[in-house]
Amino acid sequence: MWLIVLYPNQLKILISPYKTHNCEKHHIADIAFIQFTGTLYETTALGSNMDKMFRKYGISSIKAVEHLVLIIIAIATIIAIGQEIVHILNAGMVTLADLLLLFIYLEVLAMVSHYAESGKLPIRMPLYIAIVALARYLILDMKAMDDWRIMAISLSTLILAATVIVIRWGQLKLPYPRPKDID
Repeated sequence: MWLIVLYPNQLKILISPYKTHNCEKHHIADIAFIQFTGTLYETTALGSNMDKMFRKYGISSIKAVEHLVLIIIAIATIIAIGQEIVHILNAGMVTLADLLLLFIYLEVLAMVSHYAESGKLPIRMPLYIAIVALARYLILDMKAMDDWRIMAISLSTLILAATVIVIRWGQLKLPYPRPKDID
């Protein structure tokens, strides 16, 4: 049975008459959340076993699928690079559109590599890919586009570039707090 008691600066959760946990109550932008400062006890043996099984098999299974998909993306990107190189060799010349497409593939490989190494995907990398893709689209089809479409693509590229600058500024000036070790 759970009993929640509110005090002015803390919240006590009584799981049983013998076990209590102190919690801190925080208010950030009118959103209240609770941060536990103690250890939570499992209320049932079934819940405890399910949690242990998920930690053991569920998380490792998700990680295995994640790595498999990363390998598939890397292989598909390498194949696409090879196809583009064959296209360049058959054409006998290198165009700016070919170089931009190779740059997009290179950014995808860099994104996969970074994600595989750190487990984190910086949002700036897909934005770089989008900027280069829009530039490539503009270069390839400029003659067939009307003025409004050219303006829209150019404005989209500028918005993406400004987004990259804002994100980078935010990372430098307003970094996330480092998480405390839970275990």
